[in-house]
Amino acid sequence: MPQDGLYTGVLGTDSTDVVEFDATFDTSEPGIYVFRVWTDLEGDSDRSNDTTEVTIVNAPLITEYPYTQDFEADNGIWYPEAEGLAPSSWEYGSPAGGEIANAVSGSNAWVTNLDGPYNDNELSYLNSPCFDLSGFNQDPVIGFHLYLTTQACCDELFLEFSTDDGENWERLGSSDTGINWYNDAFNNWWDGTAGQQGWRYVQHELTDLAGAPNVRLRFVFSSNAGIAEEGAAIDNIFIGAELDTDLAASNLALPAGAACGSAEESVRITILNTGDSPIGSPEVSYSVNGGPVVTEMATEIVLLPGEQDSYTFSQTYDATQPGDYVIKAWGNVLNDPYSGNDTIVQFYRTAVELPFREDFEGGSVPEGWETSPQANVGSGHNNQSNVLFVNMYSFVSEAFFTTPQFGPIQEGDTLRFDYKYVDFAAGTVPTFLSSGDSLLIEATTDCGLTYDTLFVINEDNHLPNLDLTTVELPLDEYAGEFLRIRFSAVWGAGDYFLDLDNINIRRCPEDLGIELELSAASGADNADGSITATAAAGEAPYTFEWETGETGATIDSLLPGDYTLTVTDAFGCQQVVTASVSITSTQELNPAAPELSLAPNPTSGQTTLNVRFPQPADARILVFNAMGQLIYERVEQKVSEGQYLLDLSDQSAGLYYIQVSAGGQMSTAKLIRTNH
Repeated sequence: MPQDGLYTGVLGTDSTDVVEFDATFDTSEPGIYVFRVWTDLEGDSDRSNDTTEVTIVNAPLITEYPYTQDFEADNGIWYPEAEGLAPSSWEYGSPAGGEIANAVSGSNAWVTNLDGPYNDNELSYLNSPCFDLSGFNQDPVIGFHLYLTTQACCDELFLEFSTDDGENWERLGSSDTGINWYNDAFNNWWDGTAGQQGWRYVQHELTDLAGAPNVRLRFVFSSNAGIAEEGAAIDNIFIGAELDTDLAASNLALPAGAACGSAEESVRITILNTGDSPIGSPEVSYSVNGGPVVTEMATEIVLLPGEQDSYTFSQTYDATQPGDYVIKAWGNVLNDPYSGNDTIVQFYRTAVELPFREDFEGGSVPEGWETSPQANVGSGHNNQSNVLFVNMYSFVSEAFFTTPQFGPIQEGDTLRFDYKYVDFAAGTVPTFLSSGDSLLIEATTDCGLTYDTLFVINEDNHLPNLDLTTVELPLDEYAGEFLRIRFSAVWGAGDYFLDLDNINIRRCPEDLGIELELSAASGADNADGSITATAAAGEAPYTFEWETGETGATIDSLLPGDYTLTVTDAFGCQQVVTASVSITSTQELNPAAPELSLAPNPTSGQTTLNVRFPQPADARILVFNAMGQLIYERVEQKVSEGQYLLDLSDQSAGLYYIQVSAGGQMSTAKLIRTNH
């Protein structure tokens, strides 16, 4: 990391200056270079805006074919770019989402957010290197594995090309060209699940691009401001001449009843002929979680060029054990020179990992839930956000809502949910339950064969209320088990709405990792101190409640003294901490105190403390974190000055206090530990 020195100019309020660094960097090798630049001003009260980034892409010119890229060695120098209101969500790495949870080959792929949903109002690109196709007399083809899960109405993906260095772009193909190309025939793009759930193989000619010396490609992803799914994933890209023999694994179907698994689960693979010659009776195989390979001959399948067909293996596998299942299936024919598209991988989960949280903000009944037909999700009934609800009356006398399976349960895990009953859709009249009305909260450890009753809400314990009521039920008795929770509503009289929200299985960490940044008051009677709290553990969003009655991560205008804060995460886990606002220690006001200096400050790990004492004395050096915990202590005998290396490499980023006392006098300095 270059140490480039100091800016020696002067900046007035709202003014700007441009500084050129003396240190240079060599970007002549093809690659993606991310430059991170920051300022370091002593006393800066807001360091969140001190750093900026710029990305420089030196894209190579691809001249050797076939071009194959499985993204295992690196990102292939494909790079993201954003143009919409939101930043690009394209990320390179190992997919870890709820649906897009695996790559096809190896571990890595390009995904619109590796572990969550894409952004609202996103218009982003995944850009390719440059391709020299001047050596082709016939149009080459592009093929790749695609995973798509988007809002079908409003979020989409398509592929564009440019032959003039990105000045102009054209869409490649239409829904009636290529293989598995664009499932939306009206708009000529992929949306929803692109026609099949999970990974699928697609292929298209690079039309009219034979002989082009400089071709760029880009995947275009677009979303609206609405429901966000996990988006798109790209893996195993092939560009080259169409092969004479090429069998591709096009799709691997998910089990229909994946919620709990089956003792005789079947595997159905779709295979595709992407070559020029017919393929008959291919050999197909599969393996579950890296176990024994099952191989069968698909003797009834004959594929002409461009055709695909599905084969269901006669041998099944046992999926009754809750957990994760990775199914790998592949085809094999003689004289197939390209193996990158022979294999397809599918992932599914029969048990959700804990902690579990569902707030229904997706706008529909979540995947993996089972409910009565009358169940709905919406924000009516005077609620501030979406809830799961049902209208109970004489024609709907029973209703149920069943969660996915999750586990294993640990001691201390707690079921936590909110509920309310209201008489009308406006939600302005609370419901008084009759003797026949009830809500049973039940648990099953055998995936629905039998249920235990955990709790019953009825007229005896229901308090009519227009606000949601929170219920917490310990699950210690189910430690080690996998559970599904069922909410069973029974109608007795009247016409009312039952609302459920924030259904969580809470698993709290030992603490929420609260860090406090303290600003001392300038005097005993001066209310100018402040405290800022951050949380590093648990689940966001967090709520902050101070003993003063204030909410929010920061409180200011504080007198010296102790202030107690309660932090609650999204699951209801809490931590209570006390912060002390001190009085500023000013060296100029006490010339007998030790003189301190720290360099560098901020530091990414190590810093040097320089101390000068007015006269030789026994000294004590202490280092505290922002919560007041002592993390370093050193005692010196008869010292007049000293230089001490302080190593905070094993400490988290944040604010630290260096305290030096000698001869009855004390000095304090602040040290900032950064991540870079």
